Amino acid sequence: MDAAVGLASEHRRSSQPVFRVMDAVVGGDVQGAVYLHPADMKVLGIEPGDTVRLTGRQSAMAVAMFMPTNVVGERVLLLGPLGRQNAGVGIGEGVRLEKVQCSKAVTVRLARLVPAGTRPAPQDTARLVESLSGVPVLKGNVLADPRQHPAVPAFRVAATVPDGPVRIVRTTHITFVDAEIVSQRPTGVSYRDVGGLDHELARIREIVEWPLRYPRLFERLGVQPPKGVLLYGPPGTGKTLVARALAAESQAYFIHVNGPEVVRKLYGESEARLREIFDEAEHRAPSIIFFDEIDAIAPRRAEVPGEVEKRLVAQFLALLDGFQGRGQVVVIGATNLLENIDPALRRPGRFDREIEIGVPNRDGRLQILQIHTRRLPLAPDVNLAELADRTPGFVGADLAALAQEAAMAAMRRYLSSHGPLVPGDGPSFDDLVVRHEDFLAALREVEPSATREVALERPALGWADVGGLASVKRMLQPWLRREAPAPGRGILLVGPPGCGKTYVARAFAGEAGLPLLEVEAPALYSKWQGESERAVAELFARARRAAPCVLFFDDVDAIAARRTGQETGSQHRLLAQLLREIDRLAEFPEVVLVAATSRPELVDPAVLRPGRFDYCVPFPPLTHEDLREVYEVHTRDLPLEGVDLGELARRSCGLSPAAIAAVCRRARSAVAPDPGPARRRAVGMGAFLAALDGLQLHPASRGAG
Repeated sequence: MDAAVGLASEHRRSSQPVFRVMDAVVGGDVQGAVYLHPADMKVLGIEPGDTVRLTGRQSAMAVAMFMPTNVVGERVLLLGPLGRQNAGVGIGEGVRLEKVQCSKAVTVRLARLVPAGTRPAPQDTARLVESLSGVPVLKGNVLADPRQHPAVPAFRVAATVPDGPVRIVRTTHITFVDAEIVSQRPTGVSYRDVGGLDHELARIREIVEWPLRYPRLFERLGVQPPKGVLLYGPPGTGKTLVARALAAESQAYFIHVNGPEVVRKLYGESEARLREIFDEAEHRAPSIIFFDEIDAIAPRRAEVPGEVEKRLVAQFLALLDGFQGRGQVVVIGATNLLENIDPALRRPGRFDREIEIGVPNRDGRLQILQIHTRRLPLAPDVNLAELADRTPGFVGADLAALAQEAAMAAMRRYLSSHGPLVPGDGPSFDDLVVRHEDFLAALREVEPSATREVALERPALGWADVGGLASVKRMLQPWLRREAPAPGRGILLVGPPGCGKTYVARAFAGEAGLPLLEVEAPALYSKWQGESERAVAELFARARRAAPCVLFFDDVDAIAARRTGQETGSQHRLLAQLLREIDRLAEFPEVVLVAATSRPELVDPAVLRPGRFDYCVPFPPLTHEDLREVYEVHTRDLPLEGVDLGELARRSCGLSPAAIAAVCRRARSAVAPDPGPARRRAVGMGAFLAALDGLQLHPASRGAG
């Protein structure tokens, strides 16, 4: 009889459809709800509001609701963090679903989930019943306190009357049993709180979740599970947030270790503290150890003078190699300074994968803004897409600060318009919303972290400030139309000295609305071995962090000179490093490469091959009309009197734009200021002719057109 019942139960389970679990849509998650595709609900005979049972490693109850058909396809359901915890499934895993009949709950007994060392807060039972009305529950499920974070479990269902799946209604009597002590304070962090890191998060989950969830897969394949993952990137990009989300979603015990806190002053204490951490992780398995600022406890042994640091690194390596909890204990390290970590730590078998948590791109910034504004009362005029466009170089922490500062700006505006508030009046604040102007005000206060150490210039120039050179502007136009593919990877501006290459590069960046990272190529050289190559690598790293931007090399022939076999080893290494970094930028099309040279024959051919600086823009001699336009640009702010710019252009045949700029400066300085207040004396034709005559004493100013 029991065998027959078991077979029937197994048959019923196998006939239940399996759905792939995805996170509930941001802002659309309701406690106790599961979102299904309308086509799936029709096939299964499920109506909105019906109760369904979700079965993974455990069982959970949920109310079926329609999902937007444009979100995901069929046989996929959307489930929030608490629902996933109750069902014992993670994002991307399968869950069985069946429609069930649910009785009205007469009594529900709840156990408060209280972190160790704290007391349970008093509860308003009537208000709790009101807020949980309609939520289906099962013994063992967890619930959130509606007054607190919606993703933080606050209660566990200890018992229900009647037994089995029940739905809380307004007449349900809720009682409390002894509080349940939890070892860690729930953070409420989940994958929905991580924006702009979809690819990185998927790679990290392979290392962290698979050994914890599917240990038998590794046994079947006969391979050891990975031990750890090393996260690196600028501060504020979300390395710690990713680790906390992994721990919460995998329901693993989480040990957060700040690297500097491990280092103790007494002999042997630091090593003992490390051993305690690994012992605790093995005892609490499955668990995750997260070492923040791991470079503090695992620096390069060849570069540290003290024996304490070397012993600490050796102990850390021994623990990684020797601990028995492999597969059920995963180690995550985070650092801003990857190059400072001892190389022995970075080999497979210790930290099996290194993943960069970089500066988010435009789409990533939009996701992060949506996350940090989902609880803000936004006015209809708020355009998050525009804010994402205006925040290059902002990391997740900056965007969180931007949302917070916008809320503060809204409060200041509200208080200034409504006057002082009387304590105890309890206004509703229904008209308090965050407007787009509040975000614009916040942008003036929050500085992007990724570009804080980068000397970026935002040129105020544009094509209107460049006289002549119509062919040059036309050749650069494809890069300004970002929706069309550019005709090359890098731009090489070629022309004699003074023809306006640097000026055009700045105007190009200004016209494109991009910040400019300008590099004087000779400044990259250093007398110390390896420092020049390091400077080049750091330069390109800054450009990647500042993307989108223009990276401009002036006098590129100084750093990328043609190889003749006579160059020194340092010159050869510097060129090799430059070529390597240029090739790496193929993955970062938002960094526009521009270089300038007056001697293209001196540039190494490897730099000019396709995929590097492969789009040559020659600067032609200035025509009469070009010269006139150059004069118009440089005399735009001068009070002129009787000046014939056409005649000046005719007399300036063969002069470069730099020479014409010098003529205009000399003409301006030759005229004494008017003694009247804030008045300037007009500049006449004679001043320009005198400046031209003086300039023609220097033959170098000619032939540069």
